[in-house]
Amino acid sequence: MASQPRINAALVAVIRMARTAKNASAGGSGNPVHYIRNEARPDKAFTTDRAKKAGKANASSGQIFVTIAPDHFGPIPAENDPKRRLGVLVGETWEDRLECRQWGAHFPHVAGIAGQSEHGAQSVALSGGYIDDEDHGEWFLYTGSGGRDLSGNKRTNKEQSSDQKFDKMNAALRLSCKKGYPVRVVRSHKEKRSSYAPETGVRYDGVYRIEKCWRKIGVQGTYKVCRYLFVRCDNEPAPWTSDLHGDRPRPLPRIKELQGATDITERAGSPSWDYVENEGWKWVKPPPISKKPAQSGDPETDKQFRKYQKRAHMSMNERLLKEFGCSICKNVMKEPLTTPCGHNFCKACLTAAFGDEGSMRERSRGG
Repeated sequence: MASQPRINAALVAVIRMARTAKNASAGGSGNPVHYIRNEARPDKAFTTDRAKKAGKANASSGQIFVTIAPDHFGPIPAENDPKRRLGVLVGETWEDRLECRQWGAHFPHVAGIAGQSEHGAQSVALSGGYIDDEDHGEWFLYTGSGGRDLSGNKRTNKEQSSDQKFDKMNAALRLSCKKGYPVRVVRSHKEKRSSYAPETGVRYDGVYRIEKCWRKIGVQGTYKVCRYLFVRCDNEPAPWTSDLHGDRPRPLPRIKELQGATDITERAGSPSWDYVENEGWKWVKPPPISKKPAQSGDPETDKQFRKYQKRAHMSMNERLLKEFGCSICKNVMKEPLTTPCGHNFCKACLTAAFGDEGSMRERSRGG
């Protein structure tokens, strides 16, 4: 190998094929169906005897009845409802947030925002957590999360102690605003100041779009909070209306507090979820690909599936670099050599790295 390195012809052919092949994801389905095997769980959320004393905050989830990934955007259609073949319908009401979680409308049973800062927000819950919130049914003003001291036993502290920032869940909401993603909305009976909240339980009210977001001094008068304008954009009528049809595009309401707001964000391009005449609200751009595939229940299967998902999201260049990268120059190999130990390098890189090395080397102790 050292005296006469030979090009690995098989590797050359594979790299050439990979370079000319079409992107494998181009012909794939944009809406993969995720299946959850959780038959071992009970039909309802459950707690231990000890946890029951503290309510359901420490409860474990029951079965997840819908076959969607945890980061699924938009409505939940009938194809993802193997139990009833109906999907999650606007106006459906559940006893509590844990039962709501089982049907995928809003997965967190405590947090008000479901999302990821670099992926977007999938759903929010209106449950009276912030006095700044304003609910007008077809549109509402929502307050972000954070800025409160929740250390120790202050989990329910409602006093702001610092400014909210556009990070974490607030960043997820802002990303959904910029991209025009649909956000599922559930309302809880705990929201006592809203005329549109249900009298009992938790109700799914359809999807909304975030049209603007900004920061302003909160009602408490000291610290800034993140604010979001949600406008309804669902093909099903709202639970509080007698209309037989869903929403149509409507002009945005005038928001007085925008006059003193900072960090105002508005969508620059066209939204991903939009209204098409004679078709209604739909995805006009491909929905985001799930980064959180559902679990199968088998650890080894889940590991292989995550590996497959990771590869599926990589570009062709990334895949080439990962599979056929030279360990020296970090690029796709040119004139690849395979060493006796099974490693691959570019010929030029390897000969340059060891060009002034002799084939024999003296040991440091007289060898």
